[in-house]
Amino acid sequence: MAVFFVMYTLAAPTGCMWTARTTDSGNNTQVRALFAKAEATQNLHEKLRLYTDAIKLTPECARSYCARGLAYYQNNEWDLAISDFTKAIALKPHYVAAYMNRGVAYDRKDELDLAVKDYARVIELKPDYADAYYGRGLVFHRQRAFDSAIKDFTTAIELRPDDANAYLGRGIARSEKGEYDPAIKDLTRTVELQPQHADGYYNRGLTYARERKYGLAITDYTKAIELRPQDASALYNRGLAHCHEGEFDRAIEDFRNALKMNRDFAEAYCAIGVAHHRQHENGLAVENYTKAIELKPDYAEAYKNRGMVYYWEGKHDLAIKDYSKLIELAPSNADAYRLRALAYIAEEDYEAAWADVQAAQKLGLKVPPGLIEQLKKETGRSE
Repeated sequence: MAVFFVMYTLAAPTGCMWTARTTDSGNNTQVRALFAKAEATQNLHEKLRLYTDAIKLTPECARSYCARGLAYYQNNEWDLAISDFTKAIALKPHYVAAYMNRGVAYDRKDELDLAVKDYARVIELKPDYADAYYGRGLVFHRQRAFDSAIKDFTTAIELRPDDANAYLGRGIARSEKGEYDPAIKDLTRTVELQPQHADGYYNRGLTYARERKYGLAITDYTKAIELRPQDASALYNRGLAHCHEGEFDRAIEDFRNALKMNRDFAEAYCAIGVAHHRQHENGLAVENYTKAIELKPDYAEAYKNRGMVYYWEGKHDLAIKDYSKLIELAPSNADAYRLRALAYIAEEDYEAAWADVQAAQKLGLKVPPGLIEQLKKETGRSE
């Protein structure tokens, strides 16, 4: 069975992108007028032009750089945004908004250590700023530093008890740590605070699935889909839960609908293959595993699954080919060597099978004594 395909969206910290206030942009009447026009327009290129004109008039105004940095950020120009936030900080070393905004931009650029450093500076300057703890918690989560993430989300909740997203973040981190009961409580609190919070239901569904409570998972995924009908991940994960419940036709329907949302969803094709295989529809299973591999040529699980179908169909040469590719992609996967050994035995290539069994044992797999004895006999070994 395919692994959980965990995708979720956590809202950016509320108000993290502080807008520049015209009253702080200097006394120059022209600058105030430029700021007013920039704040009134939805055209980002026009905003950038207006803020650039303001900077030309008052080059020592930190807020002008911060405002333009925000416009660059909104235009997905992370490097230019970071450059402007840095200039703002140089002009105003204790400028909380600039540090906060730069931290968010570093996060977007995947420069996570720099993001943590900026969030820490914000917390140093403004210890009661919940968004800074929340933002740093997001980064810690991305770094899989779950304990640190939980600590920051907890502080954010203490500072802002009605923050549904902070409960969501803490619930997700707890779920990934295997702390399922506290995770369920946090995710339940998320949807209590925001009954339309699709991510709350979706991630609670993931947690129930990890606990093998597939009926409850299906209920939550269904609610998430009602709130966000185009959510391919919720459809996919509901399909997985249906598979676990033996409801293969429903599972395939969910996977097909997920593919309507995302045609390149290789995991969905692989999952359809699993559902067909479970129903002994091997031709359809192979067809879908192959589509998954075409979309994702390094998809180890799809090679493994297709190889297993080939093996049971007696197509041992094709099984060996897929298992060999699996080993190439995952050379420390002991079970891959075991599977290929069985295919080699079926082909009466006992020396190759012996080599694979030895490799599997070196990787820590306990090989049944009967298989070892069979191979000793076939290869003429005594040890």
